[in-house]
Amino acid sequence: MLSVSGPYRIPAALMTVAAVLHFAAAVIPSGPAIAGSVLGIAVHVVAGIGLLRGWRWFTYVGFLVALIGGIVSLAIAAQGASLGSTIQWGIVIVDGLAAVWLLAQLWRSAEPATD
Repeated sequence: MLSVSGPYRIPAALMTVAAVLHFAAAVIPSGPAIAGSVLGIAVHVVAGIGLLRGWRWFTYVGFLVALIGGIVSLAIAAQGASLGSTIQWGIVIVDGLAAVWLLAQLWRSAEPATD
C-alpha cells in the first residue's frame, strides 16, 4: 500500500492533478492529440507513484517529467484561446509548481551534513 506521508507527498499530489488535467485535455475536442495526452497521463502517474513511495532518485524523474510537461503544454496553450488552451495553462501552472517543489527537494542534501 502507498503511504501519503513523506517529503514528496505534495509534488506527488501535483503530478496527480496534472494527470487529471491531461485526461481533461484528451476529452476536449479542441485539445491536443489524444496520444500525447495519454502519454502525459502515463508519465505523470508513474512519476507520482514513485514519489509517493519516497524514492529520492525518482525526484529526478519527476522533475524532468514536470519540466518537459510544462514546456510542451505551454507551447500548446500559446497557440490559441479555447477551453483546451485553458486546460493546458492549468497544466503549465501545476507542472511549474511541481518542478519548483522537486528542485527544492533536489537542492537539499540527501543526508544531513555533519560538522
